[in-house]
Amino acid sequence: MILSQEAIPIYLVDDDPDLSEALAIYLRRIGYSPVQFHSSEEFLAFDDYAEIACVVLDNHLPGLSGLQAQQEMIKRGVELPIIFMSGESGYQDIVDAVKSGAITFLEKPFSMEKFQSCLAEAIEGHKEKLAKLAALHTANAKLDALTSREREIYDFGIKGYSIKRIAEELNITTSTVEFHRSNVLKKLDVNSFSELMAREIDKRQ
Repeated sequence: MILSQEAIPIYLVDDDPDLSEALAIYLRRIGYSPVQFHSSEEFLAFDDYAEIACVVLDNHLPGLSGLQAQQEMIKRGVELPIIFMSGESGYQDIVDAVKSGAITFLEKPFSMEKFQSCLAEAIEGHKEKLAKLAALHTANAKLDALTSREREIYDFGIKGYSIKRIAEELNITTSTVEFHRSNVLKKLDVNSFSELMAREIDKRQ
């Protein structure tokens, strides 16, 4: 069955032309858009990556290894998900790759079913990460729109301070605190400070 993947690019970086082409044929069959590279240097020189994509990276390559390419991507701020593949990598290579953010490390030969499953996991996780970053950007923009007094109320509120304690800290009346709390909730489009506290905890994870 052909799956609809909205032609998401899959960057194949492998110096084995037969395997690379076989993977490319399979990827087209299930609805992805493969882009083939034969070395880390060729892939890094491309530098025109889609926002939603996945890198399938062989570890043992001529010139820069897959692990070195991963570190260069990190240095450049390229945060695409990476699936490593290799038939000869040791345990430490696998640990280093995953520690640096790789989704998984496929040992050659691997099944196409496993390959497809890893791709789906990587892309879905990447989409969720982008959505979270977009939501965070929107939330930060709304925070910037608060007045200085509202921001004080917000900062105390997400720490769990009661209305009475906030009033004492700021030397204002409880009714004034309630007024500003109401404005904060409206501007941030939430129903309670409990939601704001939950958001703050989520941001720290």
